[in-house]
Amino acid sequence: MDDRFLINLEIAGKYYPLTIKREEEELIRAAAKQLNWKIIQYRQHFSESVSITDLLAMVAVHLSYNNLQLEREKDTYPILEKMQQLTAEVEHYLEERK
Repeated sequence: MDDRFLINLEIAGKYYPLTIKREEEELIRAAAKQLNWKIIQYRQHFSESVSITDLLAMVAVHLSYNNLQLEREKDTYPILEKMQQLTAEVEHYLEERK
């Protein structure tokens, strides 16, 4: 059974066919909705003379920035590094007490 199917996403007034997995549909449609909402927000902020291409570029930067912020917040490396350091200190302390 093929779990992929074709949907049509409307982004900035243009339709894009996209073949996706069924379990991705809700998230992909939500992403398209978010894009369209951000385009509307930027359109209201800037004059009508700004092209849709420029609006899409601004939205792309905005969403990419948000994505990078989330990735940075989820970066557990500094925490793991500190935990390893503290573990080593505790182990060293316990070894000295023997």
